Amino acid sequence: VAAGGLMNSQPVMLGPPNNGAHVAAVIAELLNHNELARFLAGPSAWQLARQWDDCEKLLATPGFEFGIIAGGCGDQRGVNPLVPGDDDLIVAVEETRLPGAADFRVVNCRHGRLMADAEVQKLVVHFLDQGCFTSPGDRQPIQMPSPIPPGQP
Repeated sequence: VAAGGLMNSQPVMLGPPNNGAHVAAVIAELLNHNELARFLAGPSAWQLARQWDDCEKLLATPGFEFGIIAGGCGDQRGVNPLVPGDDDLIVAVEETRLPGAADFRVVNCRHGRLMADAEVQKLVVHFLDQGCFTSPGDRQPIQMPSPIPPGQP
């Protein structure tokens, strides 16, 4: 605990849909605005499916060190044929990426099991303690895009 009673923060995001979730939009289309499906999915899933453009404008990259763990198979096919590329059944690995992450890992795990997975727990504890998932030399940061110089298109 730091001065002032606040904990030092180095959060780890687990399977976050930082760039939306393609599968949410596909399912929303299939269910064609079904109110029961909307109720069962909950407001977060509905935002991802139907209001992502509005929701995305409210999001910002954290101003502190953070890590991201994505579930996936480590290939380009993934598990779910409705999700392009590697995925954890719900979120594509590419959808989890957020520029500015201090470290990034893909683990062989399905979305609903990420929090309970022993490997994920080990990686999270190491990140919280050391600021990286394994070692500083093995970090896989996600770089921030370079700023466009004034006068450049």
